[in-house]
Amino acid sequence: MVTIPRVSKHKSLALHV
Repeated sequence: MVTIPRVSKHKSLALHV
């Protein structure tokens, strides 16, 4: 995850999928 904490909220889902 190279996304920012606040963006990670919805970005982490996209990266996991």
